[in-house]
Amino acid sequence: MDDSQTTMPHDRLFRLAQRLRPELASLPAEPRRQAYGEMLPLLFTAPLALAAGVWLLLTTDWRLLSVEGGMLLLLVAVGYLFARYAPVFWLDVTGDSRLKLVVTLWPLVVWATTLAVGINGLWLAVVWPLFHFRWSHRYPIYLPRQRLWGRLGALSQSLAVVVLPGLIALAVYQALGGGLPLPGWRLGGWMPAFAATVVMAVLPIFNMLPITAYLRRFAGTPPHTDVWWQLVLGATAFLVAAYTFALPGAALYGAGGASVFLFYVAGAWLVTLAAYALGQVMERHRQESRKLSQLEQLAQALLNAPVDYTDLPVILRAYIPAIFGHSWLEVRVFPDERLYRQAGGWPPVEDDVWQKLRASHAPFLLLPMVARAEVQRDALNAIVVPIVVAVEEPERVGGIYLVMHRHLGDPATWLPALQSVAAQIASARYRVQSHRRVLEYQAQVYQQEVFAQSYKAEAYAQKLAYQQVRHELQLAGEIQTSFLPRFIPEVAGWQITVTLEPARDASGDFYDFIQLPDGRIGLLMADVAGKGIGAAMYMAMCSTLIRCYALEYGLNPARVLAAANTRILADTHTNWFVTVFYGVLDPYTGILTYCNAGHNPPFLWHATNNGHAHALTRTGLPLGVLADLTWGQQQVDMASGDVLVLYTDGITEAQDEDEDLFGEKRLQRVVAANLGRAAEVIEFKLIAAVEDFVGDAPQFDDIALMIVTREAAAR
Repeated sequence: MDDSQTTMPHDRLFRLAQRLRPELASLPAEPRRQAYGEMLPLLFTAPLALAAGVWLLLTTDWRLLSVEGGMLLLLVAVGYLFARYAPVFWLDVTGDSRLKLVVTLWPLVVWATTLAVGINGLWLAVVWPLFHFRWSHRYPIYLPRQRLWGRLGALSQSLAVVVLPGLIALAVYQALGGGLPLPGWRLGGWMPAFAATVVMAVLPIFNMLPITAYLRRFAGTPPHTDVWWQLVLGATAFLVAAYTFALPGAALYGAGGASVFLFYVAGAWLVTLAAYALGQVMERHRQESRKLSQLEQLAQALLNAPVDYTDLPVILRAYIPAIFGHSWLEVRVFPDERLYRQAGGWPPVEDDVWQKLRASHAPFLLLPMVARAEVQRDALNAIVVPIVVAVEEPERVGGIYLVMHRHLGDPATWLPALQSVAAQIASARYRVQSHRRVLEYQAQVYQQEVFAQSYKAEAYAQKLAYQQVRHELQLAGEIQTSFLPRFIPEVAGWQITVTLEPARDASGDFYDFIQLPDGRIGLLMADVAGKGIGAAMYMAMCSTLIRCYALEYGLNPARVLAAANTRILADTHTNWFVTVFYGVLDPYTGILTYCNAGHNPPFLWHATNNGHAHALTRTGLPLGVLADLTWGQQQVDMASGDVLVLYTDGITEAQDEDEDLFGEKRLQRVVAANLGRAAEVIEFKLIAAVEDFVGDAPQFDDIALMIVTREAAAR
């Protein structure tokens, strides 16, 4: 079978083969399988062949052999033509397995000669297999020792399936009263010949059943039993029909002598030649159809593959063997990346071949007399085609090197298929390069959009990458805005104001006011470590969780953050986290109970502290970092005239054109200078101070600011 995987057996027969050919143990898997397959006919048919040879030697009429020698030698020469043009047909039996059928009329000539001149005609079956072996192993050319085993196997098989059945059939013919040569054209005189012909046709099938059963046992994908028996019965029917046509040939010999018989043989050879041509055409059409189908499937697989190029070697391994069959093929990307290698023991392609291809401007290179030094086989021809990617100008980025078996013809006939595969690989490479350029371009546009003023960013609004980022940010901004409180709570004796200025359309900062029992208010200021729509969704989830647990756990900020942290880690699988300041303000007592989860420390100014700020420092890690964390909980009192400032790092880390930071000191100075004024004034002064400091430098981060003041008591 061809194109099938056969499991190497380890039974007595295989051990016998290793004893006869010790070099089997050192061969690679595929050559070892082929070499063992060549020995099987000899191993199975040797006993029958020995019996046939002894019988033939003992019963040969040597006197008549010298008389008929001239005609027999001429038939031996004609046998060379039968062997040279033996028709070969391939039958698909299952999956990718095929059965090789050699349909030759030479056994018909042997049987006709036997019915004409007697047992001496069977010597043609001894000489012919040596010719047949020479022409049925056109690839590769074997070493003398390999030729010896192949010829012995062919000779043994011919003795077992042609000579031995011929001897038995001739004995049956003579026992039934048949004469030599076949007498006349009377149908009644042909009845013994008909009976002997049936024996001649059936016995070869019977003799070959053991080896066929053995091969079925070790085939990787054996055909179904019904298919197998259909093949056996079909072969039997063909042999019966073919051998029947030997009877007219024998009758012609009896009527007209050797010259008329040779015309009959010439007619049989012309039929063989026509069948040979038909088999060649059918095989070429089958190969072309198979190549086109596999090339189409390869193209579809490459189109469906990811653009990151990682699946290309896997795809090539899946489709190239089906396109080029048993061949030596290597796909190289310059300088030294080997995408695929179908070697079968062939050594790697030398670097100077690739250098020659890279330097050449020819569409392909034909390398004659390429030797396979590893197993010392005779030279074959190789063909090398470039893989050309045209970006700004055509560039040879790699190549495909192919050495075909001789039975598959000149490698140049496979040039269109090679060039098609090269073009598809080039297309895949071009997709990779285009994808990389798009990513680089998108990164460049994104960087320009971040660092440029809004009027500069508008110049790139038509670019694909910018449009995608812009749309994402707009959507993220809409999501965020929908989760921010619409109204600022109004509390008697207190002033609360808040502002949020995103660096882009969406912000990772958020705040909230949560109405709690007994008039208390939850104050939330947070900053998500992320940007875009994902960060907006993360912010929405965190805001919702903190609000829900705040309503559930009331005056315990530490428990609120612990519950929210547990749920965040359970419901998300990202590397994001969120810094949070959450405090519960009792407007009646002025007590603020708070937790600071890794957030920038808010500052509290007491009216009686001469403008010195008190930092509400961190009491634990941010949310979303680790599970099973706890947060410390602190309390401060806010008396009349006190000011609390909550903010995100967009204020303290704002940069000017020299990349200096605004910092906490400037924040404290601005607020201290405006103590005793309304919350809105403090907010305005602080934002204005940040903007003046930044100047023309772009805004890097979001700004969120909340001012809470307790009004001074009336005098």
